[in-house]
Amino acid sequence: MRNHVIRVVGSLAILCGVLGMSSPRVASAQDVLPDLEPFPGSDLQLTDGGNTLRFSTSSWNRGAGPMELNGGEIITEGTPDDPGTQRVYQRIFQRDGTSRLVAAGVFEYHGGNHNHFHFEDFASYVLTPVNAPGATARASEKISFCLLDNLKVNTRLPNAPRKPRYETCNPYVQGISVGWGDIYNYTLDGQSIDFTGNPTGDYLLTIEVNPKDSQGVRHLVESNTTNNIACVLIHIDVIALSVQVLDTTCNPSYSAVSVSAISPNSARPGSQAFVLISGTGFGDGIDVHLANGSGKVPVVSNVQVTSDTTITATITVPSGGASSDPVWDLHVGPAALPDAFTVLR
Repeated sequence: MRNHVIRVVGSLAILCGVLGMSSPRVASAQDVLPDLEPFPGSDLQLTDGGNTLRFSTSSWNRGAGPMELNGGEIITEGTPDDPGTQRVYQRIFQRDGTSRLVAAGVFEYHGGNHNHFHFEDFASYVLTPVNAPGATARASEKISFCLLDNLKVNTRLPNAPRKPRYETCNPYVQGISVGWGDIYNYTLDGQSIDFTGNPTGDYLLTIEVNPKDSQGVRHLVESNTTNNIACVLIHIDVIALSVQVLDTTCNPSYSAVSVSAISPNSARPGSQAFVLISGTGFGDGIDVHLANGSGKVPVVSNVQVTSDTTITATITVPSGGASSDPVWDLHVGPAALPDAFTVLR
């Protein structure tokens, strides 16, 4: 297998040299980019006598192109038990059907209960006390992931395959297709934060995908990085060894979320609307989407929380498809505005 890997990565190294990598993480107008977004932590539980908070995480690709990673040249030679490390390149697809490679990081083999190749530093987890006197903030190391299509989220999106395309944790190609996600179960290594010594109280668990490195640079190229954070506000009881979910927004004030208006509130198929959403209790990482209409789902992107009462976003209305109910509800975090947005016919 090692000889096969060397042949594969040699071709990739030559291709990278041909394409050039002087400004590897600068997007171009021809790029068809992915857009990673995490979901709030789930399956939360306190284990090890109250010393460990465990949780499942998942993220998905809501962009226009796949998040594909290709294994590159060997960094450290391995052994049969530890295959070593190798460089990783993100393959960015272009509108004309070609693609380019940019440096993205490292693949490393993980044993334990993984036994496959992981992309290093894909996510980070932070637990922050909100109402827990005497508690201290806790953080995980940056977490490595094997990127797979193992969660179908929205295959109605443009360019989304109906079936998974990335299904193995190999050192050659990994990824997340448009409309698909990747789940990491709470039982796996790394899906935990040390809670030793912290008291009963309220805590905010923050999950970030594609986090910045020590130089403030993200390793993966995306169309949008404002939605790379998801949060869940939880109450942890160290006596009962229980975890209760209180909220799923990242609003630091934790006031009630409401949504009162969206302007403009309509658009035609095949067009985009740049909208202003009004309400209360908005916070960074809050989820915004449309639901409960019929036909192709309008896609909300470029979400910017400009204040706790204002959000700007782009709504893209797909072309084609019959619709018996062209009126959609607007969801902002846990709040909803019924019949908020109409697809004009």
